[in-house]
Amino acid sequence: RLLWRIAQVLFWDVAVPVIIYITAYIPRWNLAQSLDLITDEGVYIEWGRTEYTLLLHGDLLNNLWWKNAEAPDLPKLLMGWGSFHLAHNNALNGWLLGARQPGVVLSAVFLALAYLLARPVFGKPAAALGALALALSPWLAYFSAIAYLDTYMLAFMTLAILLTWHAARRPWLLPLVGVLLGLGFASKYTAAASIVPIALYLSYYYFCVEHRRITGIPWQVLLVIPATLLALYIADPFIWTNPVTNLWDSIYYQVIHAADGHEVFWVGQVWEHVPPGLALYILLAKMSLVVTVPALLTLPYALWRVIRARRAPTATDDTAAFALFWLGGLLPAFSSLNIVVGTHYMLPLAPPSAFISCWALIYGSRWLTPRLVTALKLAWARLPERVAQVREQGSSILRTPQTQRVVTLALLFAVCLLVIVPPAHGLATVAQAEGYTSEWLPGENHSLQVAYPGYADAIYWIEAHSHGRTTVSLVGPEHALDYWKRTRQNLFQNRIRLSFDTPTHYKDATYIVWPMHLIQRQFPTPPDWRSHVVATIRGGDTAYCYILYNPHATA
Repeated sequence: RLLWRIAQVLFWDVAVPVIIYITAYIPRWNLAQSLDLITDEGVYIEWGRTEYTLLLHGDLLNNLWWKNAEAPDLPKLLMGWGSFHLAHNNALNGWLLGARQPGVVLSAVFLALAYLLARPVFGKPAAALGALALALSPWLAYFSAIAYLDTYMLAFMTLAILLTWHAARRPWLLPLVGVLLGLGFASKYTAAASIVPIALYLSYYYFCVEHRRITGIPWQVLLVIPATLLALYIADPFIWTNPVTNLWDSIYYQVIHAADGHEVFWVGQVWEHVPPGLALYILLAKMSLVVTVPALLTLPYALWRVIRARRAPTATDDTAAFALFWLGGLLPAFSSLNIVVGTHYMLPLAPPSAFISCWALIYGSRWLTPRLVTALKLAWARLPERVAQVREQGSSILRTPQTQRVVTLALLFAVCLLVIVPPAHGLATVAQAEGYTSEWLPGENHSLQVAYPGYADAIYWIEAHSHGRTTVSLVGPEHALDYWKRTRQNLFQNRIRLSFDTPTHYKDATYIVWPMHLIQRQFPTPPDWRSHVVATIRGGDTAYCYILYNPHATA
């Protein structure tokens, strides 16, 4: 028994977190090395490098801190640090790859920690399966592999919410919840939505589970807000010199930005301000239905459990309450966003969906097992007399103690396949992962905005299918390709001469690379452009960009 106990501890406490980390790290690092530069990355990395240099020299009063003040500093500083240090060893790719590396590592570590924190809440099998589903999710893998703010926000706010369950029982952890909240807010301001599930669960636990009065609430709750503000202040050097004014100006920029709107393509239309419910639409589109549907169906069940368990909640009721406040608390908050520039805005909905879905499926399997065995016994008993021997053999098998365990394991194995296979298949088969959608959508071109431009892949195609000196026009919105011009054109041979143009002013080049997101957003296109398309850069059924050929080019 002692050896069996040691083996269990080694498996659940050591092997499973390591497996989760490796499973998450490998696809993210592979994507980080293969993905082309995304538009916002050029902004974050450039200013991350600048701010990292200013911080090293203690130059906190430099006006350059204001140039990109709308984006919090913590992710940018990590990107700048990684970009500087890896560029020393890899001058060609280090600028970009180094900036992506901190996010890749953080995402893999975060999932291993999320599993450890989720175990007592949802159970070890559900926590492990939920973390693996997130590790293999093409949606999370894609945005974790690029230098975006959302990877950092997602990690810190999810850990803060999961830690709340533990902090309710161990109040000394409440300041740490505040620290994680501050780091999440210092990564991206939409992390403020995590306050809703945290406040709801703490209120439920103290008032409904422990039946405390307001005066009986642990005094450590009062430390959450100071810990949040302190962590935010330390992690955001921009606000060091004038915390209130600088932080307010940064947040105010986002408020005005949301009020002005942002042109995006969603649900087959171009929007300035997105309609309510888009959060749910993106969640259903970007994750497997086997994950999202059970999680959403769990919400009304969880509400019912919370209502009926007001006096003496069980462990199941407590898990149901946590699930209700986590996913149910975040859904309205993110549905209220009036601009959603990309699907990454809804990434915080992925972890609760995965963990809750796996808990619901495993809990349902265990509930179903004895009923399934009973139904099999009845079916065997009703066999005709002429197969009496078969009936007797079947009945004797069903009476053995191992039968229920075998049925349970079979159902759990089926749950594992249902949860893991769809995202793993998408991650393994869809190039660059941005184009992955779940099973019910035909592709992203007609439903979701495609962020990935695929310029580098297009130039690689042109290199392989052209000879001699070749002119190529990369088309994008005004100034959107400035980052690409400075950092990526040295990756290609001298015989490929690049120009960086807009949809209204592009060179008379031999090849023109036209990204899909411009077509989705109804930018002007060349006359009869489809007849000039010689290749399409795709990820699954999603077109990233089109390559147009002009045999009469004079450039």
